[in-house]
Amino acid sequence: MNAPDSRRETHGTEPEGRLRPGHEWREQARSERWLEIRDRLPGGAQMREVLLNDVIGDRRPRRVLDLGTGGGALVADVRSVAPEAEAYGLDISPPLLAAARMRFAGEKGIHFREHDLAEPLPADHGRFDLILSAWVIHHLPDRRKQALYREAFDLLEPGGFFCNMDLVALPTAELQRRALSVFASMDEEDSSDKPAPVDTQLGWLRESGFENVDCYWKWLATAMLVGERPA
Repeated sequence: MNAPDSRRETHGTEPEGRLRPGHEWREQARSERWLEIRDRLPGGAQMREVLLNDVIGDRRPRRVLDLGTGGGALVADVRSVAPEAEAYGLDISPPLLAAARMRFAGEKGIHFREHDLAEPLPADHGRFDLILSAWVIHHLPDRRKQALYREAFDLLEPGGFFCNMDLVALPTAELQRRALSVFASMDEEDSSDKPAPVDTQLGWLRESGFENVDCYWKWLATAMLVGERPA
């Protein structure tokens, strides 16, 4: 989950015989490492504050979908301001899902499901008031990112909103160097990173039908992109 390498190709297919990106998160050691560093990622506290105070604000979503839920940290954040919200978390990693289920053991209205975000989002859970994700979608190829944004739009109730907090591509080598220097102490470089620029992703959200699309927060190579489904 390191800052992106500006030299990395963000398009194309995986080499023959190589597992599709994301499947490395099924490994126990990698999942445990993520649980160890997740809450210490640079900028994470500020991003959480913007999510709760500015994105959600006085809105109280009743049904929430977390894409790439990991250990359920975002579900916990949302439930801290909307304790009655029914929440669904999707993740490819059985170890991370086990940690999420343990975190919310005994709590009602919280559901976790194994799902690879490289595949279409499941539609059998109904629609949601809020769909969100953190530090996950940048692993997907650009074409899949665009498709996922369209699927998220279709799964939102009218007036619902989507929030992606993620790594983004940077425009210059110097900005890239600064970002790498901050994130380098947290984790090894991740060869599955395929970040896209902020402006490009905002355009994809608009093309998907979202309105009031904006970057609510950005720091180095992390950004919070938000869009709303028209009421």
